[in-house]
Amino acid sequence: MVTEDEFKTVSSLVTLGVTVFSVLVSCPLYILVIVLVYRRRRSPPFDSHFFTIFIALGVFDLLSYGAYLIKKLPYFGVDWSLLRPYNEGHVTLNIIYFFIWMFAFAQFQLTILISFNRFASIVLRGFYSKYWTHRLTGFIFIGIIFCSACIATPVFFVPIVVTSKETVLNVSAID
Repeated sequence: MVTEDEFKTVSSLVTLGVTVFSVLVSCPLYILVIVLVYRRRRSPPFDSHFFTIFIALGVFDLLSYGAYLIKKLPYFGVDWSLLRPYNEGHVTLNIIYFFIWMFAFAQFQLTILISFNRFASIVLRGFYSKYWTHRLTGFIFIGIIFCSACIATPVFFVPIVVTSKETVLNVSAID
């Protein structure tokens, strides 16, 4: 039988291993793809709206992951003064959580947008070539950011604290 401490140790090591792999392998590869597509954005096929949305989605993916990693620092035993004092709610964590949630909602909406973009380019060819412009894509981006920020705003009204090893969303949970 596995004890609770053994389970926590194994879980922590697996989480650390997956995170290290992600940071050292997946993220650099993802950044490389985004940079290559961005550099070629003025030549076909990379000048299409699909790749503009793809770049935006990639940036939001990386920003979301970066905010999540900052939140996970106490879990990995990193004592960062920005996340102190422990066991007290503070605005820094509310801001970090706001961005985590905002970026997550934006990712979801951009994934739907990229799917609709492909659908419109194939099924609604006339609509796509006539109305889907870079200007429209920009307006949609602004709407997505605004909507995501509005949805994430309530996180500012939730007390968030860091204990020595984890982030807690409800102060009463540590009492």
